[in-house]
Amino acid sequence: MKGIVITPEGETFVKDFPEPLYKTVGAVVGGLIQVVNPHGLPEPFCMVVNEEGRLKKLPFHPIASCWYGTQKHGQPIVGTVVLLKEALNDEQEPDLFGLDDSDVRVLMAIIKTTKASRLPEEPKNPPPATQAIEIPPDVDFGEFLAMLGFGR
Repeated sequence: MKGIVITPEGETFVKDFPEPLYKTVGAVVGGLIQVVNPHGLPEPFCMVVNEEGRLKKLPFHPIASCWYGTQKHGQPIVGTVVLLKEALNDEQEPDLFGLDDSDVRVLMAIIKTTKASRLPEEPKNPPPATQAIEIPPDVDFGEFLAMLGFGR
């Protein structure tokens, strides 16, 4: 499956990603993956980012942040991103798909135009990063509150 990799410094290249994507794309973005559908990219294109990028203090990504609208809401995109397509699979569930040569040409033109535009600066006071908490299925609400540090 073909995708486009863009580093925070703007280095851009096409890469083949074998299955399973969560491992191969995850290795490029540096951890757990999260799919982001920015307003600055036409459908069905999406960005795959490091889910914990802000917690890991990865470097600000001006191109991806421009597409994401950071200049409006203050939430930055950080770290290396991978561009792929998101669509429904045969089971009618959202899934990731590779890029064909036409997709690569379209996205490379968008990347070039974005690089030539005024890119956002890293927000001085971005909203705090959040971290997901996994809750075992057998934990009741009181135990959940205790896990968060609240007494019973």
